[in-house]
Amino acid sequence: SGAGIASRRSRPAAEGVRAIRTEVDEMAGELRRRRETAGWPSPDRLERLLGLAAELGSTGQGLLVDADLHYENVLAATREPWLVIDPKVVAGDLEFGVAPLLWNRAGELGGPEDLEARLARLVDGAKLDAERARLWSVVRLVDVAVWSLSTGVGRHVDACRRLLDWLEWERLVPDRRSP
Repeated sequence: SGAGIASRRSRPAAEGVRAIRTEVDEMAGELRRRRETAGWPSPDRLERLLGLAAELGSTGQGLLVDADLHYENVLAATREPWLVIDPKVVAGDLEFGVAPLLWNRAGELGGPEDLEARLARLVDGAKLDAERARLWSVVRLVDVAVWSLSTGVGRHVDACRRLLDWLEWERLVPDRRSP
């Protein structure tokens, strides 16, 4: 399972591995620029989301995290039951790596209950902090949705926005204009 792979690969990141804080700083610049083209989310909500990302990134654990671990990057193997390919590693929280396991194969999820069940399996299986996994997932889902909208590569837009709605992201990252 994705949780088993994530927890088994959990180890301190080696010196020189890109820090999650650096990832967040670059993400912030890109999101601000791309939001103009994407037209979503509101500037206020985006700034609140980026504040959340900066807070999460500043308290990371320094673990080796595959930022792109998802089901298509896991192959059956002989030495081990699986082999992870195409790693994109950063040093930070394992919770940062949950989002790709949500948006890839999102079509299998029938509603918020299915998403919550998948999230719970990942969190429990990898012994993650549930709130950090949810918050990092919101940050990363917005990032992917904005990237998709701004580049015209709409492959993940609908899935990400649906997952964000199911995660009640507008409650977690309110806009000042929201009631």
